[in-house]
Amino acid sequence: MKTLKYLLISLLVAGNFLFFSCKKPITTIDPPLVGLDAINVPDGFNFNTTNDVAIILKVNSDGSEKYRRVKFFIYSGDPDSTGKMIASGGVDMNGLYQTQVSLATTSDSLYISSNNTGIVLGMTAIENNMISHTFNMGSPVLRSSGSRGASNFTDIISDFENGLDGWKAYRDNSIHTSDEANTPLTTGPMGSSDKFMWGFDTRGGVRSWEAPAKFHGDLYGQYIAYHYYLGNTISARPTAPNIADVRITDGNKVLAIDLSSSFQHEVNAGWQTIYCKLDETQTDGTGWRIGSMKYWTTGNGSRTTPKKAATPAQIQQILSNVTGILLGPERQVGYYSSNGPEFIALGKVGVVSDVTSFPVIQQGEEPDDDDNDGVPNSTDDYPNDPEKAYNNYGPAEGVYGTLAYEDLWPRKGDYDFNDVVIDYNFNIITNASNEVVEMNSNFILQATGAGYLNGFAFELPVNQSTVTAVSGQNLSDGVFALNANGTEANQTNAVIVVFDDAHHIFQRSGFVNTDASLPYFDSVAINVVVSFNGSFEIAALGTAPYNPFIVANQQRGYEIHLAGKENTALADEALFGTDQDDSNAANGKYYQTSNNLPWAIHIPVSFDYPIETVSIENAHLKFVEWAESGGSTYNDWYMNKSGYRNQGYIYSH
Repeated sequence: MKTLKYLLISLLVAGNFLFFSCKKPITTIDPPLVGLDAINVPDGFNFNTTNDVAIILKVNSDGSEKYRRVKFFIYSGDPDSTGKMIASGGVDMNGLYQTQVSLATTSDSLYISSNNTGIVLGMTAIENNMISHTFNMGSPVLRSSGSRGASNFTDIISDFENGLDGWKAYRDNSIHTSDEANTPLTTGPMGSSDKFMWGFDTRGGVRSWEAPAKFHGDLYGQYIAYHYYLGNTISARPTAPNIADVRITDGNKVLAIDLSSSFQHEVNAGWQTIYCKLDETQTDGTGWRIGSMKYWTTGNGSRTTPKKAATPAQIQQILSNVTGILLGPERQVGYYSSNGPEFIALGKVGVVSDVTSFPVIQQGEEPDDDDNDGVPNSTDDYPNDPEKAYNNYGPAEGVYGTLAYEDLWPRKGDYDFNDVVIDYNFNIITNASNEVVEMNSNFILQATGAGYLNGFAFELPVNQSTVTAVSGQNLSDGVFALNANGTEANQTNAVIVVFDDAHHIFQRSGFVNTDASLPYFDSVAINVVVSFNGSFEIAALGTAPYNPFIVANQQRGYEIHLAGKENTALADEALFGTDQDDSNAANGKYYQTSNNLPWAIHIPVSFDYPIETVSIENAHLKFVEWAESGGSTYNDWYMNKSGYRNQGYIYSH
């Protein structure tokens, strides 16, 4: 629309500003050719800056109880660094969690964790646009009756390997190193009398790990973990002899924790490693043993044949001196220094909880679930709303992508991609069954370098009948007819209209925020909430930004979509193949010219768009190389890197 833009510039210089309150006819004047006409864009390239990535995670268990409360978290990177939340959700009754996310083509991995220590992948490579992993866990434990003050020691299962095999498989994922130079770790647990670590196994037994595991340079430790299943509590039962290697002391300090009590956990499945404080007041020279274990490990790291076995009464006396519990959540490593018990998590030192303030789960009690949706408060993003449970973001939590349009379709424009500039962020809210119940859509209208009165909407690949309500739309001119539920009328798919006139939103005619010589106007936020009936899972929606489009100059049939995206049912299909449009439905080609140039682009971050009338390749210097390579080179062309921009052609205020 370069002709209109030059006309508007003349009007602005003359000071004759008119507010555009009526529809303008679609221009038929050819704009001058621009430099992009000479480039060679390969067929089939849709100028995508993102890829859809399928995520399939499965938690297997040999037992009958399912991992109903395992919640997965998908981040763009390490959340302790710059990683942002993208998706979350619980497994179904078959232990399966699956979703689809949209990632910048510059991304080659995601950070995956869960509310369970052992079910964590950390940074995980994307292969063939997919991440798929199965966690094979041990058999769950049935809920049992634990009581404080019982005289017998915690039961140890007959199959010792069952208690450790799962942990061994996930040891590397459960133990992470600290890169902090000032971490107070001067000597390792092997050869030290004050650095042994202890915990529970899958059946509630105390276990040690004989094979040293390396962490933080030359420091070696011994690790054990407790595999906590849905409904499990720790019960006190007598032990059998000749079962396993279980240590109560390192020869100088006694493990001091009341194993006959049941402690509430923040997680409900998976490896929950519990590191226990040692009570220096209880010693027995060479240490206690349980049953008839073959070996033990003394403070100097050697193995010694034990001389005696501790009786249940002696063990109970030791365990009665509980002084504290140190919980190591996921990715955290416990250790003991001369200053007392601590743990490491990426260089962060945790705290010790006094056992007297630790809650005890009574027989049959489960974690709090205030809204009774089956998702515990600790993993429920909406603990007081039974219809909502999980957040899923596009592009990511707190991150906005950008949609930028040329509005002269089917004729070419000046390719400054600033006729309509909109930032977006979606939050798809799902229930306990991972069914979509709400879409919280946040848009920020940044600029409109246009004379046309342009509207904006997006199409979802679900039937409009699945929508129960739409709120927050900015409609003023009657361009769009709506159904009672707020979707656009006469459409099979759900089409959500955001606004019908960008100029009306700014309360301003002419160019807005594309010419630095003109006044800057604050961007305008629009929050559109779409409510659904919960009849489909999140995968049915596809990924943000879905199928967004503008309607040019309030002419409903003039839809302008991203390259390769189909028109809606209300587009004027007679316009396809006219002027410079080279759409061909049979070949899946939509909204591209004969040399495959688009009328709209999508950027997965907030886009620094060109100033008025400056074609995009003159502002973003790697754009042409990226386009001609079909996206294989300079896929970060929109970033602010050395040699990537002509900053004088980027709009700023």
